[in-house]
Amino acid sequence: MAKGAKILVIDDSNTNAVLLDVVLEKEGYEVITASSAREALAYLEKDMPNLILLDILMPQTNGLELLEKIRQETRLADLPVIMVTAVGNENYKEKAQELGAVDYFEKPIDVTQIIKKIKSIL
Repeated sequence: MAKGAKILVIDDSNTNAVLLDVVLEKEGYEVITASSAREALAYLEKDMPNLILLDILMPQTNGLELLEKIRQETRLADLPVIMVTAVGNENYKEKAQELGAVDYFEKPIDVTQIIKKIKSIL
């Protein structure tokens, strides 16, 4: 399913979103970007990606709060989520794992490693 799979990138930094978009599309994925939790939730109401790449530090609702909301939705509960963040804090990493994140990548990301992880999931 890897090629053509939909990946939702949720990051308030346009630079990071564009970087991931370019890298993932080059690998054959369909990329949807959202710059806020509200935008992401609006997308998730109407469509279902195969994977989410989620930043933690965002205004209003942070990535961990959004992940918690996603896990509360029955149809989204098993959706794979990878945290992609500038936060190297061990507490954030543990909380993300408790909420069911499948992995945690710190920025700047190692593109080769994140692609390898995405391929193993999809």
